[in-house]
Amino acid sequence: MFGLCNTSFAQADRILAIHDSIRNAFEKAKGNDRFPLMIIHGGVLLRSDTTTAYKLINQGIEESAKIQDHQTVLLGYHNLIAHYNGIGNFSKAIQLVKIKINYEKVHGLKFSEGFSYINWARQYISQNRYDSALIKIDAAKKIFEELNHLKGLSVVYDVYGLINIFQGNYKEGNTYYYKALEYANQTDSAYFKGVVSYHLGLSYSRTADYDLASFYIHKAIEHWAPLHSMGLAPKWNAAELLGNLYLKLKRYDLALEYHREALRIRELNYKGVRPDSTNLSYAYSYNNIAEVYYLTHQLDSAYWYAIESLKIKLRPATAAKHEEIGNSYLNTAKILLKLDSIVQADSLGRMAINLYELAKWNDGLAESYSLLADIALAKNQKLKALVYLEKSLSLSHKIGAKQLEIGILKKIAPLQLELGNIKAANNAYQKYIDLNDSVFNSDMNQKVAEMNVKYETEKKEIENQFLKSGLEAQKKTQKYLLASQAMSLAFILAMIAFVIALRKNLKNKNKQLIHKEEINELLRVQYQKDLNYKNRELEMMVETIKNKNEMLETIRSIMLEEIKQNCNAPVETFHRTVKTIQSHMTADQNWELLERQIHELSADFREKMLNKHPHLTPNDFKLLTYLKLKLPQREIAALMNITEDSVRKQKYRLRKKLNLNGEDLESYLNSI
Repeated sequence: MFGLCNTSFAQADRILAIHDSIRNAFEKAKGNDRFPLMIIHGGVLLRSDTTTAYKLINQGIEESAKIQDHQTVLLGYHNLIAHYNGIGNFSKAIQLVKIKINYEKVHGLKFSEGFSYINWARQYISQNRYDSALIKIDAAKKIFEELNHLKGLSVVYDVYGLINIFQGNYKEGNTYYYKALEYANQTDSAYFKGVVSYHLGLSYSRTADYDLASFYIHKAIEHWAPLHSMGLAPKWNAAELLGNLYLKLKRYDLALEYHREALRIRELNYKGVRPDSTNLSYAYSYNNIAEVYYLTHQLDSAYWYAIESLKIKLRPATAAKHEEIGNSYLNTAKILLKLDSIVQADSLGRMAINLYELAKWNDGLAESYSLLADIALAKNQKLKALVYLEKSLSLSHKIGAKQLEIGILKKIAPLQLELGNIKAANNAYQKYIDLNDSVFNSDMNQKVAEMNVKYETEKKEIENQFLKSGLEAQKKTQKYLLASQAMSLAFILAMIAFVIALRKNLKNKNKQLIHKEEINELLRVQYQKDLNYKNRELEMMVETIKNKNEMLETIRSIMLEEIKQNCNAPVETFHRTVKTIQSHMTADQNWELLERQIHELSADFREKMLNKHPHLTPNDFKLLTYLKLKLPQREIAALMNITEDSVRKQKYRLRKKLNLNGEDLESYLNSI
């Protein structure tokens, strides 16, 4: 796309000129040269005159088959299959695939037959017919194994991975992707190495392993960077996915950089082909950039990009779907609420609801009602806010959006208390606790499962590398033995051969020792990754406990105020609620879980502290642990359910207990 004119009219003129040149070449061609041009000309006409196009392509296939011009026949079938897939006529496309495969079988075109089965499998995948897809991909695998075709096998295993990922089987999917990458690395196809790396990154992004996902997406970009003949769509998809990954990792500077890069590539691809104002692709990039600015509280910039995205989607030429326009209305309304433009935010929020209802998009409806509740609270319309929250809660529960459900319950509980509905507040809070604990445990189990997948996969890679080097050494040793036997008739020559073999064998053993050291280093890196993961687990757990105690404290304060103002409040309900709050504020279970995590992360820290100071109590050790984690004093107070002043006093007593003689407590702990 380099060196194109800057206007869409100039580009259109060039495209028409190319079409005219193809037609002229077809009309002038004689004999057998006419048939390939007939199919190419028909392929161009598929966009404007399908009747003539079908006639030309079918005639080209028929005439080329008569003269055994297999490549032209396959080109004709390829054009027709791609066309029928593009218009959604999958049954016709599959019918043509069967005819194409039969032609390939008759003429012994095994390589082409293998890829036909792969394309057939992909058609079934697009229709969610995974069992049928597996049958076809198995047939392709058999062909490529017979041919020992590495690229074909790489594509086969990549499709196996795709089938598993679409069904949520990430462990099996990643195993197939690594196998595909192993074959791809033995070929010279930089494009396909990038494809498999991209799929691995996409898979790890689905399991929230964002660091590993970003590693493989960077690998894909690295493979694709020098390729100028490939289309630009994979490159902007990779940049966009990286932007989203860095957003999850809260690396907002990098998120913005890659979302801007995705926009730049899109502009390079469409410059002079489509005007900016009608290109829905630009709207996606504008929306992503707006989200980064929103999360970094740069609201004016966020609003500008959100509005630009909305403008494009509202133009008829873009043919944006109802839910896509609804997303822009919702995102813009969120920004306006932060900018205190409450009336505009309310208006756009309601427009979003109308569009989501037309699209029957419950995810968007749930978020929109939650936003309307926030707007109602900003207007101090508490009853209206409660109605919106209940609608949002019902939709969230229906679609299984547990995180949204947790957030809504967290808003409902204190709101019900403010409205004097103590029993309803207690019920909402209890649901919040149960659901939050359930999601937390589920997330933890998933994280553990993902770590096992990653560990097993990397372990397998290390074993494969070691076995590969061992086999190479074994082959070399066998060669040396054969050489020794061949020269056994001459004693001196045999001795020389033996010495040479012995030296080389020792050299190989040295290489194996070096390789083992490399494996140990890889295992050490893996251990460090696991340790970092445990640290992230611990941070999440501390945050959960802190949020729970903060909410309990809020509810307790509101209840005390209610009792002061309303002496007739039901005493039984009050006592039951207080009992519930106290049972959760102790957070013993959370502490035990937290303590286990801390013990895993720093087993020697406890041992060293108890060896030096055997008189430390469990409560002392809790405080020391929080200080070791560098938690702020306010958060320590919330976690231990005491005041900040009490934390200061306990720290003072600990200094005396540890005989620090003026040394800073935090510095002392860091030295342990």
